[in-house]
Amino acid sequence: MNDDCFINEGCNRPKLSGKKHDPFLDIPVRPYINLQNNLLTSTTTSTTTTQTPYDQELLDLIVIPVSGKRCPITLSTTTSTTTTTTINPSYLAGGLKGKFNTSSDSISTISQGDVGINLPISNGIILTNINYQNAGDYYSFMAFGYFRPPVNGLYTFSTFSDDGSAIWLGVLANIENGRNETNALLNNNVAGAQGATKKSTSIILTANTFYPIRIVHRDGCCGDILVFSWSGPNIEETTDLTEYFYYDR
Repeated sequence: MNDDCFINEGCNRPKLSGKKHDPFLDIPVRPYINLQNNLLTSTTTSTTTTQTPYDQELLDLIVIPVSGKRCPITLSTTTSTTTTTTINPSYLAGGLKGKFNTSSDSISTISQGDVGINLPISNGIILTNINYQNAGDYYSFMAFGYFRPPVNGLYTFSTFSDDGSAIWLGVLANIENGRNETNALLNNNVAGAQGATKKSTSIILTANTFYPIRIVHRDGCCGDILVFSWSGPNIEETTDLTEYFYYDR
């Protein structure tokens, strides 16, 4: 969307086609090193030793040391290790927490992922998917939570938005500042005006690591839309957030 369209209520906007998304052939792949693992892991090790009492039939097999004392025979030694992994109790499974902000001040700092909503999000809505349009004009939106990859591998994240949107993943997603358009995992013209546009990026992630994720969207006028989707190893592109996504209590 050009600047004229941004202020023209009568401009035309692309509509969702409803067609199945064809995979992008030129999606950038980015390694990511800013991790935050909030799994709680405890390891318990136990050792069990079984000994025989003195047995007349075995006495001849027992080596009698210089002290003259007979030693019991050790039949077996068993060592078992149990590792228990639980999810951080401050997280709830089943989606991300989101909130809208109608303040025009928040739009001015959208390029830093700041939409005037503090963490943890209070009075937010739990989102099992992010797929909305015609929510109004001159507003911003943020969703925040955690993504826990089920397996190691390559994951793809996408936004389809009018106007701009962006995604930050990892430590940058939940700090107070330090974000910008350059270090966003995905920058879909976050600070600009545009018609409905889809952009995707891929990243290699580690299984069972909780990655903070921040999704932001802003709209000026003349129509609006945001669709967030993702895919991973053996997971086709989906908007479903009921699995592998968590939010703060």
